[in-house]
Parts: sequence; C-alpha cells; structure tokens
Amino acid sequence: MEKLQILMARRFIWRLGIEICLVIVYWFLVIYSMATYKTKAIVLSSYPYREHDRIVSFFSEEYGRIEMRARGTRKIGSKLAGHIEPFIEVDALLARGRRWDILAGSRTMLDRRVLRSSLDARAAASICVEAVRLITKPLDPDRNMYRALSRALELLDANSCDHASVMHAFLWEALHCAGFAPEISMCINCKTAHPDDTHFSCEGGGILCGSCRERDQRAIGVSLDDVRAISMTSQISTAARSVILSFWSTVIDYTELRSLRVWQELTVGSSK
Repeated sequence: MEKLQILMARRFIWRLGIEICLVIVYWFLVIYSMATYKTKAIVLSSYPYREHDRIVSFFSEEYGRIEMRARGTRKIGSKLAGHIEPFIEVDALLARGRRWDILAGSRTMLDRRVLRSSLDARAAASICVEAVRLITKPLDPDRNMYRALSRALELLDANSCDHASVMHAFLWEALHCAGFAPEISMCINCKTAHPDDTHFSCEGGGILCGSCRERDQRAIGVSLDDVRAISMTSQISTAARSVILSFWSTVIDYTELRSLRVWQELTVGSSK
C-alpha cells in the first residue's frame, strides 16, 4: 500500500513538473515575442553615438518613423554597417529598449546601388528623406507616405526620370499625405470653379483667380494645368516647382531643407 502511494506521489510530482515547465516555456515565448519585432523599413539617416554605435532613423510602413541604436556598427568588422546606409530598404529585427530600440539584425532587400553611386540622384533622395523626417512624427504610421517615398527612391534608382521632377513631386505628394492638400479646383476666396487666370497662395493654401489676386501679394502666378500635371514621371514646370517649394516652406513653418541647398549648388555647378 505504501509503495502504491509513493508511486502515485511520484507521478503527481512528475506531471506537476511538466506542467510548470510548459507554463515557463509559454511565458518565455510570450515575453520574447513582445520584446522583439520585425518590420520592413527605409533607412533615412544615421549619426554617431558614443564610441562604436550609431543612432539610425528608419521609416517603417507599420510603425512610422522610428529611431534605434545600432550597436558596434562603427567598428571595422561590423556586419550590420552595410545594412544601415541611407535610402536602402531593409527587413529589420528590433529589440525593445529603454531610450532607443536596439537593432538586433537587418537584411537588405533593396540596396539601391545606382542611386547611391550618382551624386545628382543622391542629392535628390536626400531631400526626400529629410522631408519625411520633418513632416512626420515618431511612431505615427503613414502607409501612403511610405509608398510615396519608396516610389520616389525607386525612380531615382532606376535613373529613368528627371531627378528634379521626382524630388519636387515627392514634396508635393508628402504634403498631401500629411493632410496639407491645397485647393486647386476653385478660387479659395470667391469660389469660382476652374478660373483661367490663376495664382497660387501659399498662405491661403490654394489658388486665387485674377479678380482675387490682390488678396495675397505674394501669390505665385502659375497655370492650373501645370499644378494638376505634377507627377514623379513627368516634367514639372518652373512655376510649379516654385509653388511646391514655397508651399512646403510655408506649411513646415519656414524650416529650411538643408539638403535643398546642396541640390541647388549642384544644379548651379552643373549649369556652368
């Protein structure tokens, strides 16, 4: 009788031990899945941090703009260093951190080698990624913005379109994605639909007809067809480019696109 009780007690302890182990394994997997996550993202920029690390800014379709710490990427033998170059698209594995999330792994999906080897295309792409940093908030997903940026970088890498048109059109599209779409179907003052003589008011956020032109002395004269034709794959008129840059500057509180100055210097240098 005593032997039977001992045997039953051993079986009970053995089953209890198995159940405890299963519970531990389950919670370990839950905690691990919460501590790490994967996302597809475009590298915007990075800057040195401490002796061997870098802080990398990514723009993800699922999480928006995120900054993470890439440990040891400034060392010569770092395997991650080649996966945090600007403009490339990566599949990143991130670990939750206190101040910054940690880049645990990265796999390059699109290296955009042609873009990064062309000075002109690289300058245009720099404006695009800087614009995303300025107009987006951290951890605020925007799928349309992500797709627009990916499309712009794809065109610049393919080298099949005018770089200036791609860059200007992306700024215009980024404003739309961020909720700053201007009114171009009617005069913002008198509501006249499709006026012939049009001027673009950056302060008013739309077009003015010839009769209402005096409402904004700084309104830019531009054809309505030129504004409607703004696209990454077509030539953009000089007047429409002026509208885009002026409207961007007004919306973003006159914050300067520093990459734009480099672009302008390259443009002036190439024209000489």
